[in-house]
Amino acid sequence: MRFMDYILGILLGVIGMFSYGVQDFLMAKASRHIGAFKTSFWFQIITLIFLVIISVFLYKYQSISLLIAILIVFTGIISMIGLVSFNKGLSVGNVSIITTIASVWSVVSILLGYIFLKTPISLMQTVFIAFIIMGTILASLELKHLVKMNIKHVIGLKYAIITVFGWGIYFFLIAYLVNAIGWVAASLFSLLATVIIMFIYAKFASIDIKFNIKGRYILLLIAILNTIGFLSYSIGLTYNYVSVISPIIAAGPVITIMLALFLLKERLELSQKVGIIMVISGIILLAI
Repeated sequence: MRFMDYILGILLGVIGMFSYGVQDFLMAKASRHIGAFKTSFWFQIITLIFLVIISVFLYKYQSISLLIAILIVFTGIISMIGLVSFNKGLSVGNVSIITTIASVWSVVSILLGYIFLKTPISLMQTVFIAFIIMGTILASLELKHLVKMNIKHVIGLKYAIITVFGWGIYFFLIAYLVNAIGWVAASLFSLLATVIIMFIYAKFASIDIKFNIKGRYILLLIAILNTIGFLSYSIGLTYNYVSVISPIIAAGPVITIMLALFLLKERLELSQKVGIIMVISGIILLAI
């Protein structure tokens, strides 16, 4: 791998981290007014429209094998499982704890990438990646919540764990599809599968997905950020390894917390400040 490709991959990962971090901040607000599932469904619909427009100019037709088609459908199912379990965890457990545990999905992607894609990773890279993951956990979690944990929080943990494996497998599959059919097709078809699976699930579960016109502007902004984040991850995988890109993308909660700090005037614990420094340091060290 060329050094400039390695750096470009990290840069795209950082762009994705910022995009997903701001997106989560806006989604928290939108979900309170529109509903978590409806918000997730419609911003992905809008994102899909953006990807279709991009694909008109960049997608080059190619035949897709039956195996790849099955993997695309499976990717949509896994994405749906991760999304539903995350939302369910937030509804029954502690938000900061669920979010923190869910951010560890990058570990699953890294391990799967190492096993199935044979992605090389040095000892120093492993240390820096661990810095980012540990920093994300520290930055996202307020220690006082651990002291006050009750049975409600414990119930939510199983959904957070499902999310870890759901998103971990999902982002690994995206990496596999990027290698197999390119980032344009991988992005477009995996998102299409996710939207279809979500629609089917909503119908069977009798979930209201009627579009809320009052939330159109924030949904549009969330979709723009999601498109940037999704493409940053997909394109970044063409320049760098999933083991490097995933933990950077998964550090998005750090951006969410910093926005809450500056815009909502929230105060950070010492451990959260240390976590933010660890994430930033880990990304810089990876790029050196």
